[in-house]
Amino acid sequence: MSRTDNAVQRFIFENTDIRGEIVSLNHSYVDALAAHNYPEMVRRLLGELVASALLLSTTLKFEGLLTLQARGDGPLTLLMVECTDQRSFRAVAQFKDDLSEGTLQELLGKASLLITVDPVKGKRYQGIVPLEKETLSASLEDYFTQSVQLQTRLWLACDGQTCGGFLLQALPASVELSEDISR
Repeated sequence: MSRTDNAVQRFIFENTDIRGEIVSLNHSYVDALAAHNYPEMVRRLLGELVASALLLSTTLKFEGLLTLQARGDGPLTLLMVECTDQRSFRAVAQFKDDLSEGTLQELLGKASLLITVDPVKGKRYQGIVPLEKETLSASLEDYFTQSVQLQTRLWLACDGQTCGGFLLQALPASVELSEDISR
């Protein structure tokens, strides 16, 4: 992400146990998808997944690779983003010819969300949760609730040319604050 209109910013609220990340991508997102002729809805979903992967990779202190995958039995069979600790990424999708507009669940069918952290040093970790929510952000929030037990809120957006996201997390030391950010 070398161009100035691509940004990732971490922040923390002083005297609280809440941290956050903001990501905004333009050129690097467009460049990553340039070799593919994806339908607009696939471009948007991949953009949300790219923003998610970058947000999640910045919350981890590791050298290696973070992979986010949504795999399903619907007309959209795979959305995948691999992101390095250096914030470089690649994004791919696989779909059947009969792909048409629909909700995330209609497109993916019965699906799972896989998050894999593959550090240069240490053990590989993979978390898998059913992808049962209406949006990717809600599915990732569900993952954090089920697998990590860390109160997390995500907002994602993509218009096919620009993607972005906003993440808030209540760190474990603050139970009352975690209840506040879920409202």
